[in-house]
Amino acid sequence: MSAADTSAAPPESLPEALRHVPALLRAELPDQVPLDEVERTVAAAYLELSTGARIVSFLPILTEKVARDRLVSVSGRRSRRTGTAAA
Repeated sequence: MSAADTSAAPPESLPEALRHVPALLRAELPDQVPLDEVERTVAAAYLELSTGARIVSFLPILTEKVARDRLVSVSGRRSRRTGTAAA
């Protein structure tokens, strides 16, 4: 699923533990990726990771990492927080 995938669940359906993630990632990638794309990317990452997950304790941090990696890849820029860039 790409960062621009629109089939993901709406951001409002994210668990409480993930509702801050779109704003956090948007702050790391200002003006590089629109907020709605960040929200869709987080929702898509959560949906993929949570489907069939047996252990859900790490879903929030894994979702954040997967979404960040995808957004950095799509934007071709570096994240302010991690300094990571697309490979």
